[in-house]
Amino acid sequence: MDKPITSANPPKNFFILFPPFFQLLLFGNIIFRKGKIKTRKISINSYFLKRYITCLVLSAISVSFLTILLTKGISFLDVLTIVFVSSYAFILYLIFASPLQFFLNKNPKKFNILFLIIYLLFSFLLIFILFLFTNNDTGPLFISNYYIVSATTGIVFWVFDSIFLQDETFLKQEF
Repeated sequence: MDKPITSANPPKNFFILFPPFFQLLLFGNIIFRKGKIKTRKISINSYFLKRYITCLVLSAISVSFLTILLTKGISFLDVLTIVFVSSYAFILYLIFASPLQFFLNKNPKKFNILFLIIYLLFSFLLIFILFLFTNNDTGPLFISNYYIVSATTGIVFWVFDSIFLQDETFLKQEF
């Protein structure tokens, strides 16, 4: 079995992949409980990375399929469109949702409603910013697709996060 990666033993290429802010979320490991600050390290091994990548890939494919189906209809469902939208969604999930996911996984809970609300808030905020740059004619709040895409991305990511990564056996560690 692989040696776990901790803040004392980070992978060699880790600092190239993630900016310092994300490194703080991953390895700063600050948890607030009852007025006290406690720290915990998440063990990142090959089993965790496989489940993490599976969560990202399935979330990206599912959200692309649902977004195309709900916004454009079944006539736009073809392999090339799903691959393009999935790769776009994967990159956005990797950049923006992963740090939040690592932060929330320090206290794992399957299908936690608070986690859903947090994912939805961040999803609505990110999609709002993306719609501002892509839709110049109308504000994002007046487009029904904004609400569909935002809700879909948050809910799908929450479901796959709860299935694959909110497992206390490999995430929860003693202080």
